Amino acid sequence: MNNFVLLFFKITAYFPAKLYFRAHSKYLSLSTIPLIKHFKRAIIISNHTSVYDFGLYIFLFFWHKLYVIAGENLYEKKSLARFITQIGAIKTNRTGYDFSYFSEALNILFADNFLLYFPEAKLNAQGADLEFKDSYLRLALQSDSVIIPIYTDGQYHKKGGSHQLIGKPHHLEDLWDSQLSEEDNIKAMNNYFKNYLTTLKEQLYAKKA
Repeated sequence: MNNFVLLFFKITAYFPAKLYFRAHSKYLSLSTIPLIKHFKRAIIISNHTSVYDFGLYIFLFFWHKLYVIAGENLYEKKSLARFITQIGAIKTNRTGYDFSYFSEALNILFADNFLLYFPEAKLNAQGADLEFKDSYLRLALQSDSVIIPIYTDGQYHKKGGSHQLIGKPHHLEDLWDSQLSEEDNIKAMNNYFKNYLTTLKEQLYAKKA
């Protein structure tokens, strides 16, 4: 990340982003708001509707440094690759089982930053039932980061604007079952967060109805 480029991007793109995303972001609980503002490190997990999701979250968490795990397809054009790297993207190769990003992401969390992770690992605008990757849990366990689940409807640049529902922050020790092995705990928590995002989706559309 290049701090100057990121700051320049946030300042110059702030009003265009407000117009494009027209984001209506609500919290599942109002008590969540002061908590998120004071977290030093956190992993945001979200559904993935568009390549613009990262831009949405940059401005939603404007006062935090937000990094994102990005797929290799975004690095095919050198100019784009350079730009997204400078504003916080971390490259991973999903087809080659590349886990080199993991140590970089871990260092970023240890430096007290926010990390955006899409567990579905691919665009899913239609909301299909996809496998949830569990690396975000392994990162959270090793870095002692809270996990903040968010659902977005992805309706950017459309009439009525986009809507997001921000769930409560989770500390993994609150979900840990001492009767289970680490791998079984990760599997159980992964299922929990997948179901939690589905619940956020249902509640978001219920609020919009």
